[in-house]
Amino acid sequence: MFETSESIEEIATALSLAQKEMGAALKDADAHHGKYADLASVVAAIKEPLSNMGLSYTQFPIVNDDSAGVMTVLMHRSGQWMRSYYTLPLVRRDVHSVGSAITYARRYALQSVAGIPADDDDGDKASAPLDAIALHNQACARNESSIAEVKRASGES
Repeated sequence: MFETSESIEEIATALSLAQKEMGAALKDADAHHGKYADLASVVAAIKEPLSNMGLSYTQFPIVNDDSAGVMTVLMHRSGQWMRSYYTLPLVRRDVHSVGSAITYARRYALQSVAGIPADDDDGDKASAPLDAIALHNQACARNESSIAEVKRASGES
């Protein structure tokens, strides 16, 4: 589910400008299948560019009987906002499983909101190396297109 404030003109512009400052999250965490960008790397990649454009975010945990995740809210100093919910299925309902699902959801939701490249950390990477700059530019273009579509749908020009 995706929701926005009545108007998003200022937040959309600020997000576009922030994305120009963002780079890819650094793959500096180890997993059994190699390196990946952890939550701290994602936050490091987006926090200053967002702040520089008057943007901030917050994430609230969501836990249901069979899923866990986050509600992510992107806010602009104008009062405009965008909000989305992202949950993952729980195989088990223990503290570690819930915490892991929330952390994964936080990382993926922030990467999506900011439009920065997400590394494939499930062990099924393609054999060719990734061009992080090209991926970032493609993600920015998709995000700008999405923002334009949301603005059109809400009647903003």
